[in-house]
Amino acid sequence: MHVVADGLPLLGEASIATYLRELILHLSVEGKQHNYSLFFRGFRKDTRRKAAQLMADPAFSRFRATTTRLPDRFLEWCWTRRSFHIPSTETCLGRPDIFLSTIYVAPVLRAVPIVMIAYDLIPLRFPQFYGQDQPLLTRRIRRGIERAAAIIAISECTKRD
Repeated sequence: MHVVADGLPLLGEASIATYLRELILHLSVEGKQHNYSLFFRGFRKDTRRKAAQLMADPAFSRFRATTTRLPDRFLEWCWTRRSFHIPSTETCLGRPDIFLSTIYVAPVLRAVPIVMIAYDLIPLRFPQFYGQDQPLLTRRIRRGIERAAAIIAISECTKRD
């Protein structure tokens, strides 16, 4: 089985990066019979540089990386706002059997199940704290939930929400 994960959160410093790093590395050790790849939205040069640094880490030697240079705004428009399938997305991702959505953003894929990680649903529960970003965050979360074949809730609270 070929599993592709959105690797963008791995480039950050937040606790999501730590959680995701441990999860993905653990999965690759436990599921050695599977192939793992990371997908990066790398329109910005800095993102491509950070992705290259991550992939140079020996811990990720079993992983392949795919980086798209399509602008984030274009991908956001296609995937979140319009639920539009970009032709050849599956080929660009290396024909995955599963896509792991790690930050509520998932490509529109044909015949590829999406597993979404839900860290929290705070933008839905407390929209007043998000200002002008709230509509986009809500749309991302709702689209992710709609497309997900399975959802990994990282806590009991998130599971209840």
